[in-house]
Amino acid sequence: FGDQRVELPSNTQGLPTLEALTTVLHRAEQLLGGQAVSALSHIAGRMEREGTSADLGVRGQIQSESVEIGIAMQHLGALLLEQGRTMLTLRIGRSSAESVVNSGPAVYISPSRPNPIMAQPFPRQTSSLFGGPLSSSTPTQETSITNDTIN
Repeated sequence: FGDQRVELPSNTQGLPTLEALTTVLHRAEQLLGGQAVSALSHIAGRMEREGTSADLGVRGQIQSESVEIGIAMQHLGALLLEQGRTMLTLRIGRSSAESVVNSGPAVYISPSRPNPIMAQPFPRQTSSLFGGPLSSSTPTQETSITNDTIN
């Protein structure tokens, strides 16, 4: 998975095609289903088993692993934001020949790292983003953000 480069299909104008987007989505699926889940499971298990240890060496290892995995999760978050943005630019067309992904340059990712992201207030959700109902444990109070809380 690591440094493998894949030539993504493009149309005559050089824009990525539906097939290119599908390839990228499948690669993200592999990453999420394997490496990301494994890393989260590992650090959560380590925190559960050894988080109360008095051994400073163990505590330092947990801290270091937590930072490393936290950075990886930030990168993964930027990847997911970029994929979401890109998926919104899909124009399916009347035929596969007309399908195009016109995302332009990356917004959330630069060549060296994820770009800083200013979180925008998100309206209260009355339904799940994935189609199911919201659980009853979901807070029902709306949170307002004022300039005082931002500054």
